[in-house]
Amino acid sequence: MPAPEGGPFGAVYLAPAPSSGIGLTANMPDRNAAHRAAELECIGRQGNACRLALEFRDRCVAVAQGLAPRGLVLTEDPSTYQVRIAMAGAGATAALAEREAMAACRQRFRGTCRVARSTCG
Repeated sequence: MPAPEGGPFGAVYLAPAPSSGIGLTANMPDRNAAHRAAELECIGRQGNACRLALEFRDRCVAVAQGLAPRGLVLTEDPSTYQVRIAMAGAGATAALAEREAMAACRQRFRGTCRVARSTCG
C-alpha cells in the first residue's frame, strides 16, 4: 500500500496472539507520530512485540479479534477467553470498517469474532 501523502494520519498496531494488545491512532498531523503513538499503546505495560497492521488516512478503522473460550462460557470479561487472532479493517464509515475487520477475522478463524476497537479519522 502506498504511503499517504498528507494528514491526518492513523495507524493500527497489533500484538501477536494470545496477547490482546492493540494500538490505534487517528487524526494525527504527522505520519511518524501516528505510528509511534499506536506502537507505544500496543506495546503497553506488557511489552508486547507489536507489528503494523494498517496505515490509513481519512478513513474509519476497526480491529476484530478471534476469541476462544477458556472454559464453558465466553463473556466480555477477558479472563473468560483467549485471543487467537486479530485483524484490522478500514472503510468509509465505522460500520464498513467493522464489517471488513469481522470478515477478515472470520476468514482466518472459525470461532467467535468480536470487534475490539474502532474509530474514524
